[in-house]
Amino acid sequence: MKVFRITGLLLLSVMLLAPLASCASPTSSETTANGTSTAVISLISPADARTMLDGESDAYLLDVRTQDEFDQGHIPGSALLPYDEIQARADELPADKAMPIIVYCRSGRRSAIAAESLKALGYTEIYDLGGIQDWPYETVAP
Repeated sequence: MKVFRITGLLLLSVMLLAPLASCASPTSSETTANGTSTAVISLISPADARTMLDGESDAYLLDVRTQDEFDQGHIPGSALLPYDEIQARADELPADKAMPIIVYCRSGRRSAIAAESLKALGYTEIYDLGGIQDWPYETVAP
């Protein structure tokens, strides 16, 4: 009886955890049927974003809020391109589609939309920081 209970609990645990194992890792990419790599949008914490920006990375920091919001304060080194203008102003983005892009807005809703737009444009390393409201580090206002 004890063996059955332990085996049953083990089987139940595996069944409950199996869906979690299929989640993509934060820095992985998907591969299409013809073997080409596609983008995966990864969530990134403020601490990890800061490490990436302060390190040797050539990450591009993109603020997707409005000009007024940007003028009130933004993360140092960020470029402004409102989320709803990304498709129309794609020529202002880095030419290198493999360049890491960290995107943020006020609360995270617009950054998620912007990340999808960047993915549609062919960028392959996209990090969604979410909202500047969660950024515990310095900000600047022009």
